[in-house]
Amino acid sequence: MKLLSAVAFLALVGGPAIAGCVNYEDEGFTPPVVEICYGSKCDITIQEYVCSSVYQASTSYKIGWAVQAYADSAGYISWQGRKISPDLYQNITCREIVGNGTGCEFLTRD
Repeated sequence: MKLLSAVAFLALVGGPAIAGCVNYEDEGFTPPVVEICYGSKCDITIQEYVCSSVYQASTSYKIGWAVQAYADSAGYISWQGRKISPDLYQNITCREIVGNGTGCEFLTRD
């Protein structure tokens, strides 16, 4: 999974001056529409926000999925506030339906 691909992204963005968030709804942007499946249960949802800095990156989806990645340690995936065990990440798939190719960036497999 690309859960920790965010760490690679963080390494590329440079120093602490490069940081920020995009909250799609609050800022009037059209959010990516994605289908996230956990095993055979699939939901269509929108990405709520994406945040990144040199130290961390995170994203959240309206249906309850969230991803948090750190530059200096392992990150995690959560469902409605509960962390998912890393050995279950293989059961999560994401497919972007509408967007610019970044809606599933942290939830797709390499």
